[in-house]
Amino acid sequence: MSTIYKNMSNFKTWLEEENAPNPLDGLSNDAARKKINRILHGVATGIFSDEYWEGVKIVWKTLDENGIPWTLTSADYGTSPSFAQTFSGPKWRIPKDYKQYNFQIKFINNNQKETTLYGTLIASGAGTMEYPLDKYDITVYVN
Repeated sequence: MSTIYKNMSNFKTWLEEENAPNPLDGLSNDAARKKINRILHGVATGIFSDEYWEGVKIVWKTLDENGIPWTLTSADYGTSPSFAQTFSGPKWRIPKDYKQYNFQIKFINNNQKETTLYGTLIASGAGTMEYPLDKYDITVYVN
């Protein structure tokens, strides 16, 4: 397959995805929020142990597969106060024990108003005190 054809094929796929109907359009804000949370409930369960945030990728893939248009707005590491208090080493060596992703989902609600729902995904460390993010658990919700 030529490079030009491959690129055109990718463009066609992208164009189809961009023009796909939003399954949230026409829903009330509350109904859209509930629908998304139902889709995400139980998607990334259990403890993950990988270097590539596969559990997080499962959540994004699930949104994509359900036609939910989402945009990542931030992704930051942090240290929870309770973890910092229990860490016994020097304070300057306190490791990060979670990674928080913020995202938004836009749709046209039942009042024909463009609306944005805001979501949060938190990968909480479940590893050792020294390397808390070697293993992680996921919580995700939209409000």
